[in-house]
Amino acid sequence: MPCAICKTAKAKRLCPALREEICPGCCGTGRESSIDCPLTCEYLAEAHRHEKKPAQDPALMPGGDTHLDDDFLRANEFLIVLLGSAMCEGFRPHANALDTDAMQALESVAKSWQAQTSGIIYEPAVVNPIAVDMYTAVKARIEDITKRILEADPSKPLPEHVVPGVVTFLQRVGFGLNNGRPRCKAFLVFLSQFYVDMKQAEAEEASDDEPTVIL
Repeated sequence: MPCAICKTAKAKRLCPALREEICPGCCGTGRESSIDCPLTCEYLAEAHRHEKKPAQDPALMPGGDTHLDDDFLRANEFLIVLLGSAMCEGFRPHANALDTDAMQALESVAKSWQAQTSGIIYEPAVVNPIAVDMYTAVKARIEDITKRILEADPSKPLPEHVVPGVVTFLQRVGFGLNNGRPRCKAFLVFLSQFYVDMKQAEAEEASDDEPTVIL
């Protein structure tokens, strides 16, 4: 069977985006460019593991003046997972979500937190509904985590530097995974591994004999 795109090479894989059989060459050329690959595509995940990322200007790295060491990341690993999961909740309803949406959402979260700590009310302009949904989900998760930590021990609130540090880490991951393709989803694939169904988790918590705190 010939490839549905080039019509010449032999088709060897089913493209879940086009729902047609295509050849590896057209898959590689069109991936995240002319083809809007779904996050569940096995070939997309495989390509992300092996592709060579284009060189990027280190000066453009998010939070370049923020120092994040291994101790910080280990201490806040659970928060990274929870915020990553919240981002997933924001983009899961949108089949056309891209890494650029996620990066816009994180930038809004960073600005919102900075404004909040300065006593300023900040809300992003609604120009990208996908980014707004992700921003809203992350903001709600941060508020819930902050509340639960205070309820557990009012004397030990979440330190102010933790949230911006975690957001910066996620921004840097997205920056590093950018492959230069217009429909890049490498960061979204990365975030997908953090997804936790919080409603299910809370239901399981309620059924436990001993109460636990789910952040």
